Amino acid sequence: MQTGNQADEDEMMAEDAGFEDIEAGRGVVVAGETDARGRMSAATITDRITDGAVFVLSAAGLGRHALSEQGLRLKVLASAVEIDEAPAVGEAWRLGLQPVPAEEGAIGFAAELVDPLFGDLMARGLVEVILEDAEGEPVSFPDDIADRLADAATEAAAPDDSLPAGCGVVATRHCDIMGHMNVQFYGVAFEQATRLLTVGLGLPEGVVLKPTRSVIRFKAEQRLGDAFQVTTRPTMVAPDALAVTHELHNIETGALAASVEYVLIPITAATGATHPFDDETVETAAMLGAEVLAGIDIGPGPTPTEGVRVETYRGSIDPWHCDENGLLSQQALIDRFSSGAGQLLGAIGLSGARIQTDRIGTAAVEYRVRYEGPARNGDALVLESQIAGVRDKVLILRHRLVRPGEEATPLLEIDVVAVMLDLEQRRATRVPADVTERARGLLVETEASAG
Repeated sequence: MQTGNQADEDEMMAEDAGFEDIEAGRGVVVAGETDARGRMSAATITDRITDGAVFVLSAAGLGRHALSEQGLRLKVLASAVEIDEAPAVGEAWRLGLQPVPAEEGAIGFAAELVDPLFGDLMARGLVEVILEDAEGEPVSFPDDIADRLADAATEAAAPDDSLPAGCGVVATRHCDIMGHMNVQFYGVAFEQATRLLTVGLGLPEGVVLKPTRSVIRFKAEQRLGDAFQVTTRPTMVAPDALAVTHELHNIETGALAASVEYVLIPITAATGATHPFDDETVETAAMLGAEVLAGIDIGPGPTPTEGVRVETYRGSIDPWHCDENGLLSQQALIDRFSSGAGQLLGAIGLSGARIQTDRIGTAAVEYRVRYEGPARNGDALVLESQIAGVRDKVLILRHRLVRPGEEATPLLEIDVVAVMLDLEQRRATRVPADVTERARGLLVETEASAG
């Protein structure tokens, strides 16, 4: 850590927990974040603290948009972490940051990772950030930065009718060929929100919330460097199902970037059998804002398998694709659809080379997902994809994920509404005529019935 006085840094690291801080992260530990002991690794904690600093500065008005307009960028000088007892797989955590004195020209943050239920300190750290211009020369922070950071605590708070469910920063590894955050990482954020809700409801060990239906809507692109916040709101609860809405907002602009409406059912992870909520869980969900109902409509089942289908993925599920229960994670699941979409788009004339040359691509605006069964470690999978509709500026794709030999009962089916995107202007544009012609050759149903 680059500080003017190492002794001061050591003293700061030794201070007691409990300062008034700005929430800069919240989640539940997943297997991919752990070390050999099954606990959140030091590298993951460091990443969370670094992202937390960017998140807080974005909430203070120094996000990607503002910095880009001024030709500036944030640079993390260094970070230091001291771990007491890192959270284990399946345990919840909360990250809080507080501004502290730092080197001249830098902003320092003291960070604490704590148990959100009991407040126990898990780890603490320090991070320093500076501003640079396009030539890499240091630039002073605004004179009112202290007031902005004080206001950030309020800006980062969840709305009154929602619960905080995490936040993050878009990194290079999150972006696809279109230059925006890939849909799988929205899935990661929403899956984390569901995990936090599972902890909050106090479900028994081994019982998880499995999606059975969902509608994901994408409202605004999230680009490299954007900071976002996730909130959650249970809306309905029945003995055997829970409806919940998660929202992802850009913390700098306040814009709603994406939302998902889930119908979740409680299952025993080991068997896949339904595990109905007890009365206490239903009462807890009601206290969180859910309407108590006798049952929740999960909608229609899979659509008939008509029309031309293209195999866009064939493979198997490995352990690193799964959560700690051996179930395929939302990230790995959506990644298969994202990759399959690339294969299908290539088949109708939208290859990666053309996307880069002509600067046109697609952006999903809605996912409608029907989950029929969990996919597990070791399962062999096949993804079949179709064109389900063609519009002036829109393509509708349909994907079915099946086990080989079990095509009649898909594990999952998804309809994707994708808008054609001018990658220079970042706005909708017409589907090229040759793409439309090829797409119509694979059309699974008429345009009138595809909407």
